[in-house]
Amino acid sequence: MRKRLSWSIAMFAVAAMLGGCVSADPTGSTRTAPLGQPAASSSLNAGQALASVNAYRRAHGLAPVRLDAAVTSAARAQSLAMARQGQMSHEAGGDFRARLLAHGVGRMPAVENIAWGQRSFPEAMQSWQASYGHARNMQAPDMTRLGVAMVDTPSGAYWTLVLAGDAGR
Repeated sequence: MRKRLSWSIAMFAVAAMLGGCVSADPTGSTRTAPLGQPAASSSLNAGQALASVNAYRRAHGLAPVRLDAAVTSAARAQSLAMARQGQMSHEAGGDFRARLLAHGVGRMPAVENIAWGQRSFPEAMQSWQASYGHARNMQAPDMTRLGVAMVDTPSGAYWTLVLAGDAGR
């Protein structure tokens, strides 16, 4: 069991260093089977996700963030794009800044965490906390808004967490 845990942690670290993304697949693969028309899952509880992110931020001396419809829309579009393409990639939905503008987020500081294969938000959150780059994103001090989405597919769930600041900050 200890060897298996060490192997999983090592794979998360390698995935984070190589791609800046977190996959629950121990092979490090980011490809899955192609899909028809996936839909965003209603099994994600955005309020619980918000509470989890805010608890993490509070533990690091940071102000809480709030749920935001535009940021959530951008996160949902990214998860859907990854699921449709069967690929965990920050580029799946197009250029990050262009995606934010298309969903009305505006031009302000923003970061994105993605993941694939975790069965629940707590698992995705744990993966992001274990990844230096993802943890750093969640600790960005000028973030005030949050959007989170998950699209479940037969080959695994695609997760997107977007944090954004406010204009003029």
